[in-house]
Amino acid sequence: MDSDSMNNGMQENNDDPTESLPTKKMMKLRVSLVVVSVIIGAVVRKFAYLAVFVGSVLTPYAGFILPSILFVGAHKKAKKPFPWTETAIAYFILFFGSALAVVGGC
Repeated sequence: MDSDSMNNGMQENNDDPTESLPTKKMMKLRVSLVVVSVIIGAVVRKFAYLAVFVGSVLTPYAGFILPSILFVGAHKKAKKPFPWTETAIAYFILFFGSALAVVGGC
């Protein structure tokens, strides 16, 4: 067996979507996030208030709204019927999360 045939079997699969981003892109992303955070921290005098506001508005989306939308969407896409009670609960959680986002932002 020659070295070329051994190397062909050892090649990486660059088409794998689960593979992490290349190092250069990750470094650019990290540096840009740090720069944006420093600029916001320097410009906004009460940064703690801004952080609390953003957290109180975005947390309901991550905890209530997005899971409900994904649940209903997955069942619709799979064309799998589910009881009306599950649909009602999912929509109740969706509206409850929306109300929390509005109240948290005020």
